[in-house]
Amino acid sequence: MSLGFDTIVIGCGVFGLSTCIELAERGYKVLALDKYQPPSPLSAANDLNKIIRVEYPDKLSARLAVEALELWKQPPYNECFVKTGRLTLTPDDPNSNRNIYETKSSQNLEELGVRQRIKKIKSLKEIGELIPEFKNNTLPDTLNATYNYDCGTGLSGKSIKVAFSEASRLGVAFAFGDDGEVIKVDSHQVTVKSGKVYEASKVIVSAGASTVFLVPLDSQINAWGGFVAHIKLTEEEYEIYKDIPIFFSAEYGYFFPPDAETHRIKIALTTCDAFALKRIDNQDTKVPRFQTEYPDTVPKDHYNDIMKLIELVLPDLAYHKPQDFKTCWCADTSTSKFLIDECPYFEDVYVASGDSAHGFKFLPNIGKYIVDKIEGKLEPELDEVWRWKVKPEFRQTITNRQPRPNLNLAEVEFFKD
Repeated sequence: MSLGFDTIVIGCGVFGLSTCIELAERGYKVLALDKYQPPSPLSAANDLNKIIRVEYPDKLSARLAVEALELWKQPPYNECFVKTGRLTLTPDDPNSNRNIYETKSSQNLEELGVRQRIKKIKSLKEIGELIPEFKNNTLPDTLNATYNYDCGTGLSGKSIKVAFSEASRLGVAFAFGDDGEVIKVDSHQVTVKSGKVYEASKVIVSAGASTVFLVPLDSQINAWGGFVAHIKLTEEEYEIYKDIPIFFSAEYGYFFPPDAETHRIKIALTTCDAFALKRIDNQDTKVPRFQTEYPDTVPKDHYNDIMKLIELVLPDLAYHKPQDFKTCWCADTSTSKFLIDECPYFEDVYVASGDSAHGFKFLPNIGKYIVDKIEGKLEPELDEVWRWKVKPEFRQTITNRQPRPNLNLAEVEFFKD
């Protein structure tokens, strides 16, 4: 039995490390557990980059995103944030999910008094004038697009290392490998693979999409995977394209500026996503399926979607062969809001999950709210939004997404290089 900790945090990804830092700053003695040292290969944040934006169709999320953005500009995270801008292409249909999402988001920012420099674009020529690297694009003639000058790129894998370093500096204790791989959670107690049992006054389970393996969740979280690929630029190409903005389209996919160290452009598909099933508590549950065990690439039927995106926006790079495939696993809730609440099946065991593919940007500030919850200080409006819900009904399509196939990985034929 290992004693002497106020709080145990399970999972050293975005939510976990942010919580560790906040706990340590408030004077708690903290033990953090994970199978892998950050950045974990299982974490969605173990990646080159993520979008950092403030546009949300609900004011609560927008307000927290604005707060997070300001913190990204300050130490220790400022070295992990680059103001790259983002070109967003939305469907021509004004009643599409994405257009409604963008319209509400802009209204919320105005009502919150937040100034974001957003330019509307209606022609291919305008794109080329604004972003010379995109001047040869072959996008549709009928455009509905915006350019946000203040949107940024978060260097995700690097930021997790920074957060890990900050937590260590503040005195957080860590255990990895068999001593950190949690196999059982109980009230005030956690058992790991090596057989060690750790005790603390409170336990916080913040294991992302893997939370479903650790505590009963009353069907509140569905794990889903998004497919990612990369192309690697030559030195000459990197110099030409290093300052491009993020390109985002709910129809075609999105990509980031090339990474400064690897010169790789990360490309994410929006034409399909995926799930895997496992029998948990006598029911089929959507769970993550990690590439540490499965050599998944992208579905064979959607490989050409990667090529189409490159040809549409950066046709001069279309000769590159996609490589380094990855499935990025996220934890979706029925509302796409976080789940931050005490688990009703244990005493003083809290769940902090449900990132719904937009949790990364809150790395600098989500820990504050998680600790407020366990201290009984969380503001009522957030407390209500993030509360425990028993077997909620999931919508067929998340509000900010275009309808797209959700593939069972057990039935997918994968592209083979």
